[in-house]
Amino acid sequence: MVGKYPVITLCGSTRFKSSFYEAQKRLTLRGNIVISVGLFGHAGDEEVWEGMDEDTVTETKTMLDDMHKRKIDMADGIYVINVGGYIGSSTRSEIAYAAANGKQIRYLEAPAEQRCPVCGRYYFTEPHSYEICPVCGWEDDPSQKRYPDMEGGANAESLNEARRKYEAKYGTE
Repeated sequence: MVGKYPVITLCGSTRFKSSFYEAQKRLTLRGNIVISVGLFGHAGDEEVWEGMDEDTVTETKTMLDDMHKRKIDMADGIYVINVGGYIGSSTRSEIAYAAANGKQIRYLEAPAEQRCPVCGRYYFTEPHSYEICPVCGWEDDPSQKRYPDMEGGANAESLNEARRKYEAKYGTE
């Protein structure tokens, strides 16, 4: 935090340039200090590739990847621009780095494993977090996801029973 403002570093494939700009604007208007990429190598900034084929690991690309990790160091968390669920190798590396350094990780499009398995209307901040869904009250238990008929994990009833009760009460989307 800087003063009362959380600091967020944007991560993701630079082919999603317009999504970076949209996220930067939205997050800034919500009271965050946003750190972004300096060049969009997959969206026209040819300097990244030093005249070589795109995706060639150049000295410039290596430097930019290292600089982005330093941007993560300065932030409270990262916001992953994962349009259509796409997360490339550089972004995976950044997510792993952020996680290893205790940074909060949020996504433009939450990965499927983070969606509440009962109501499907809430995304847990991290998979298998034992976080409680504010919509239906389900606690995110990895054992009960793996064994959906198991009772007595973090939740008294099984995942399948909780789904049946939720669907009976609220229907399905």
